[in-house]
Amino acid sequence: MKIGSLGLIDLLILEGIYSVREIAVKVENAFPGVTDSAKRVEHHIDHLQTGKSADGLQEPHRLKIVTDAAGKIRFDIN
Repeated sequence: MKIGSLGLIDLLILEGIYSVREIAVKVENAFPGVTDSAKRVEHHIDHLQTGKSADGLQEPHRLKIVTDAAGKIRFDIN
């Protein structure tokens, strides 16, 4: 199965053991053509929560994402 950078971000958030910076590094390593990966991760997290998208066409997912005391992000299922 082949996934894109946004799918990789989703999977890493789902694991719940990475910080935004750690996810950005993994995106950079998997997709060398991606520029400003930290900003891409932050924008994707914002999209997952609020629905804001670069093209303005996508509906919000309204997912809850939290950051723990160690700076690791994960989906909040509560």
